[in-house]
Amino acid sequence: MGSKTDIMEDMVLKDLVRLYPKVDGWNVAAAPVKGPLREFSITRKKMGKLESIRLIASFERKISKRTMDAFAASGNATGEQILMVPQGADTALVVAPVKVMLMHSFAFRDKDLIWLRKFHVGPMEAMAKAKAA
Repeated sequence: MGSKTDIMEDMVLKDLVRLYPKVDGWNVAAAPVKGPLREFSITRKKMGKLESIRLIASFERKISKRTMDAFAASGNATGEQILMVPQGADTALVVAPVKVMLMHSFAFRDKDLIWLRKFHVGPMEAMAKAKAA
């Protein structure tokens, strides 16, 4: 027995479901995995109009040109485009119309990717406590 998704994708999916709840009509679906990037389609119908968001989750410390090219590769420019990255990632290459969203579950501390387990403590406070320890 095993899972067809890894734990990091599951944590990103939890963040997305928290931000785009089903009770508000949102449908969050993961696309098949293509390389290191995780892609999600977020849609809902509101007042007869379809709202769609294309979200790519990346765990890179510094966002690469290849990651940004992934948005252009699909050719689907309708709807919102979001790049979801761990807190502390270098997003200098991100340009409009792509928006940046920070993960609640992961952050970079120095060169390490860390998992932020305590959601009742703000993510930046959790990082500060981890550095002090």
